[in-house]
Formats: sequence, structure tokens, C-alpha cells
Amino acid sequence: MIETLTQLVNRGLETAYQARDSQGERVRAEVQRLKGEQQNLVRFLPEGGDSSGVREELCAIEQQLEGLRPTLMDFESPPAGAPPKVHPAWIRARLERLEKLLRQDLARAKTEIAKHLDGDLVISPLPSPVGGRASGSYRAGKPKQPSS
Repeated sequence: MIETLTQLVNRGLETAYQARDSQGERVRAEVQRLKGEQQNLVRFLPEGGDSSGVREELCAIEQQLEGLRPTLMDFESPPAGAPPKVHPAWIRARLERLEKLLRQDLARAKTEIAKHLDGDLVISPLPSPVGGRASGSYRAGKPKQPSS
């Protein structure tokens, strides 16, 4: 189970890195498109195309470019190296911490788990062996999708 979780987490990290790259390409393409429109309008001005509509469009394009520049700067510096990878020991430690919380502080455990879920969280004890205590808990909830 730990190996499977490790593989899933590492795949998720790789997917997030790839999504970041494609989002950066979309932002760059939009900036290039806006700059092209801006250049066409600027070329139009000396040819007698001076009108309030053209000037308003130039201002609108400049505002859009200003809004995209900080985002573009975020994508200009690529992440250092390959995506991070988690180790099975890290996964095991996180699960042990969660297990301890579930035993000692159920409310806090619910809060910790809920941070990673969309929607409501329901935790209920698993059926116990005959005459014994509950052997674990069952979690129901939809995992949050990585934000892009």
C-alpha cells in the first residue's frame, strides 16, 4: 500500500509540473497575441487611423498585458530540476501521524483530513473483531484536485 501511495503522489507531482509548463505556454501565447494586436493598431495610427476607438483598444490591450506580466514572470523561471519525489518513508510517517491523531484527537484528525478534501468528511469506525475495539476507521470524501 505504501508503494502504491508513493507512486500515486509522485505521478501527481509530475502531472502538476507538466500542467505548469502548459499553463506557461498558454500565457506566453496570449502575450504574443496581444502584442501582435497592439503592433497592428500602432501601425494603423500613422495611416490616419487616429480615433478614440483605436486609442481605447490600445489602452485595453496594455491593461491586459500589464495583468499578464506578473504571471508571465512566474513562468519565466522554470522550477529547479525535476519534480520533487516523495519517499515511502515520508508517506509512512504521514500515515503514522494521522493514525496517532485518529486515536488521540479525532476532531483535529478530521480537520487535517478535511484540508485535502472537497466537500464533507465522514469518519466512522470500522466494524470491530468479535468482542474487541474498532480496528480502524473509514473515511468518505472526495480528494481535492490540484490547483493549476
